[in-house]
Amino acid sequence: MNANTYNFVTVANSSYAVFLQLFIASLLDIVDQHLIEHVYVFDTGLDDITRQRVSRVGHVILMPTSIRSEMKSLHDSGWQASTYFKTHALQQILDTASAPTILLDCDTIILRDFIYLLDGDYDVGVCRTDQSEITQYLGAFFVANNTAQARVFVRKWIDEMKAIDDLPKESPALVRAVKNSKGVKVREFLESQICSLAPHANAHIYHLKSGGPKRTVEGRLHQSHVEPLLKRYGG
Repeated sequence: MNANTYNFVTVANSSYAVFLQLFIASLLDIVDQHLIEHVYVFDTGLDDITRQRVSRVGHVILMPTSIRSEMKSLHDSGWQASTYFKTHALQQILDTASAPTILLDCDTIILRDFIYLLDGDYDVGVCRTDQSEITQYLGAFFVANNTAQARVFVRKWIDEMKAIDDLPKESPALVRAVKNSKGVKVREFLESQICSLAPHANAHIYHLKSGGPKRTVEGRLHQSHVEPLLKRYGG
């Protein structure tokens, strides 16, 4: 059994307020709260009502930022501002944290307790995509298991992102960081299990990822298999 406590880090603006509610509610419902140290929510443009609601939830610490973004379309400036701040948010927590820390996109819903999957001797954990023709790893899920080594790795990830001109940057930069970080023990977690695009029997975390016909927030939320989760967690 895993005896660690964990920090969780996510980033959200008002465009993702419903996702954030689902993420926090499902996390605190499914994962043993004795294993949760803090849930850090970095505010990149939340509305006042969401701020007040989130601030009242146990374990949650709302982290202010200077970013005020709003997503209107996939990969627009608002999406980029919030998404590409994630690594900086993680770095900020790792600068002082000693507990292992998990970075998760806020458009994820916890379906089953996944903490037992995190056991093991490794420095960082990455999500290996099922669609390897696009990218090898996804930035939607990341584990800083050894915080000292992870600090160095995340700085490398940030540097690699700065060197990429095309969109998207986050996942390709993660691939480069893994390749170019010598001496770091990297563990791979399967996308189908830890960041699944469908809530199947082996999925522990469901990712309401944008793409295809599901490019809008409404389109991603109002799917037949998401409706029960919306009702359960009040989205």
